[in-house]
Amino acid sequence: WVWPGHPEYKPQEDRKQWQRSILRLGLSLNALRALQWEVAVAMFHYPPRDAARESELTDMVREAGVRYCVYGHVHGRDAARAFEGEADGVIYRCVSADHVGFAPSLLFTCPD
Repeated sequence: WVWPGHPEYKPQEDRKQWQRSILRLGLSLNALRALQWEVAVAMFHYPPRDAARESELTDMVREAGVRYCVYGHVHGRDAARAFEGEADGVIYRCVSADHVGFAPSLLFTCPD
C-alpha cells in the first residue's frame, strides 16, 4: 500500500483508497480531540510510512499529539524493512503477527 510521493503510487489505482484513509483518520482524530487522554495510540492496517518517506497520515498523527503508532500488513522478509522507531515524537511499531512471533506486543507501561 502506497501514498502520494511514494515511487510505487499509481493515482488511478491508489487514490480512492488513499482518500478514504485520510477521511477515516481525520474522523478518528476529531473524535479523539473531544476526549481526555494521557497517551494516544493510532492503529493502522497498512504502514503509514516507510524508512525513507512519511505520508500525510504521519503528519496528521503527529499534529494530533499521538505518541504511538502501530501497524501491520507487512510480513515475512518485508517486515525486516518496516520502519520501527521514533520520528517527530511518534513511536512506530510493526506488529504483524509473524513479525512479533504471534505474541502480544507491549507498547508502553502506565506510570504508577
